[in-house]
Amino acid sequence: MAKIRIPVGYSKEEIANQLAELGITLDGHQLADGTYRAYVRKRNINVFIMYLKKT
Repeated sequence: MAKIRIPVGYSKEEIANQLAELGITLDGHQLADGTYRAYVRKRNINVFIMYLKKT
């Protein structure tokens, strides 16, 4: 599990769709600190890290 913030200019749905293409699930409920949970399988962790570096 990871916690992410939605970048300015993007919607939650846009980010969820992009992550889904990578095999990563974004929880639809915002946490108290303004972040969202992203469920990342171990086999996808490197893909997730590379995605984060792009955004």
